[in-house]
Parts: sequence; C-alpha cells; structure tokens
Amino acid sequence: MADLLRRPVAVGIILGLGLSFMLDGAKLMAAGWWLSGPALRLALLLLTNRIIPAMFLLLAGGTVVALIRDPTLLTAIGKSQFKPRFPSFALGSMAWSELVIGTLFLARRCRSRWGTRLSQSPTRTTAYFPNGGCRNARLPSRLG
Repeated sequence: MADLLRRPVAVGIILGLGLSFMLDGAKLMAAGWWLSGPALRLALLLLTNRIIPAMFLLLAGGTVVALIRDPTLLTAIGKSQFKPRFPSFALGSMAWSELVIGTLFLARRCRSRWGTRLSQSPTRTTAYFPNGGCRNARLPSRLG
C-alpha cells in the first residue's frame, strides 16, 4: 500500500484517523468519567512498559465493561458464525451512472497528473509538457 500512496497522503490519512479516534474516545470518556479517568492514568503509567502493553489492558477492560453493561452481547457473539466466501465480481452489478462517474474521475486524474488543468492556456501546456500531456505519458513504473 505504501508504494501506491505518497508519504504526505499516507501521513494525512493516519493523522485524520488518529484525530477521529481521539475525538470519539474523548466523547466516550466523557460519558463514563468515573471509569475512564483511572483507565487513562493506567494507560499513561504503562505507556513505556514493554512487559505489559497498555493497549491490551484497555481492550480487555473495555470488553469486560461492555459485557457487564450489556450481558446479551455474549450470547450474540456466540450466535455469530464464520462463513468464508469468495469475493463477488463487481463489473456485473455496476450501473451506467457508476461507470460514467468512474470514467470522469479517471479522466480528471489523468489530466491533472500528466496534463494541465482546463483553466491553463495551450501555450503553458506545451511549455510544461512538450509531448502532449496525458496522451503520450507513460505510467509510473510501480503502476505499469
């Protein structure tokens, strides 16, 4: 996956997910502050401990608290079944509107990556891309 994404994109995704998880965690902590306060202290104390991982203790404690709050979760977990299946082929169920939208996004990506945007003049296009932009461009080696 790292070969397909550039570093700033990957860092942005990781940062966005991290901030989202932090906000969700703060909302959950505000709902049960009597339990989340000691759990936060315990996590901060065990943050540098290599023998006892803080994340494992938080997950185990969260599981215990969830089962105490809603005992029917244990029976729901027992009723769940693991059924492996092959993935479905998506092209057979694709609608025309999805094909058009995908084509437009692909054309825009091709235009903005190897060509110029529509707002730029043709003289700037030939100055930056003398081979004609997207038509004669080769795919990067990791894609093609």
